[in-house]
Amino acid sequence: MDYESICCSLQTVRAARMFYEYGKLDRLLEQNITNSEYDLYEIYYDLLYAACDYASFGYNENFERGHWYFSFRSMMQYGSLHSMKLSENPYIRNAERMLSTELYECGCDGGMGWSYQKKISSEWSSGLIVETDEYFSSEYRLLEALLAIDEWYADEVQKLEILLKKEQALAKRYVPELEAA
Repeated sequence: MDYESICCSLQTVRAARMFYEYGKLDRLLEQNITNSEYDLYEIYYDLLYAACDYASFGYNENFERGHWYFSFRSMMQYGSLHSMKLSENPYIRNAERMLSTELYECGCDGGMGWSYQKKISSEWSSGLIVETDEYFSSEYRLLEALLAIDEWYADEVQKLEILLKKEQALAKRYVPELEAA
């Protein structure tokens, strides 16, 4: 094995380790990424598909920009657990801050911009819109950011479900006391 082949293999191993650290190694296997002989750029789209529950990729040749869309089941759950408008929801503002933090480094070198689509009207309607150009060079950063985003949403959904159950239990106890008074 020559030096270049070893370097390519190490890139793929690094990506696999990242998935392992986030508990998502099974997603790599679902995408049939099972060996390290591939170059990172040969399998990058497969890695992006594996990092989220829904991904869509397009390219505008006139402007030489990639248009990518990513969504997660946990992101959709998070948005649907609240009864208030998404634009007024403090939990959604927390999500926006987290997304800004996670995606900040991906765009520091230029070549990438992003926006957060907040909708719960249909499947995969909440997600990240990512735009890249020829200067994009943050492949690992974006991959890790997507894994971290999914992990954050999953953790927050669990916390909110527990909170909602507690609120429902309190409401059930509180209503009979009102009727007795």
